[in-house]
Formats: sequence, structure tokens, C-alpha cells
Amino acid sequence: MYHRFGIFMDGGGAKQRRTQDPPIHHDLSVSLEDVLYGTTKKIRVTRRRLNPDGRTTREEEKVLEIEVRKGWKAGTRITFPREGDEKPNNI
Repeated sequence: MYHRFGIFMDGGGAKQRRTQDPPIHHDLSVSLEDVLYGTTKKIRVTRRRLNPDGRTTREEEKVLEIEVRKGWKAGTRITFPREGDEKPNNI
């Protein structure tokens, strides 16, 4: 009886390991003036989002705002946590 209860609780198989969704990368062109004085830029991204069933995905467009700060160097990276593509069994 105890053994069956244990199988029921953990799904009867090995637990799936959850991994983090991979980042997506986009280039943003800015002018010398933008870097000299600072500005706000907007970028439209298309990403995959999980449906409520947790197994299938759909495409979604979103506009992200980027605050370009004075003095940023070439190659500066900006991260938007939890804004990348979503996949089943990922965090």
C-alpha cells in the first residue's frame, strides 16, 4: 500500500529536470547623441509564450523600453528577466 502511494505522488517515473529558458538577443542601434545625452528607445520583440495548458506555445509580440544611459560603451548588454521564449518544463 505504501509503495503505491509513493508512485502516485511522484508520477511513477523519474522527475523531469527543469531548466531556465534561454535568453534571446537583439541588437539596438543608437546614435552618438543618444549615448552622450541618454534617451529611451523602444524595441518590438516576438517571443514564444506558454499557453495555460503548460505544454503548447503561442507567438506574442511585446514592446520593451530601453533606457539608454549617458556614457554607455559599445557592446553594453541589457537583460530583461523573464522576457525570453518560454518552453514546457522550463523555469
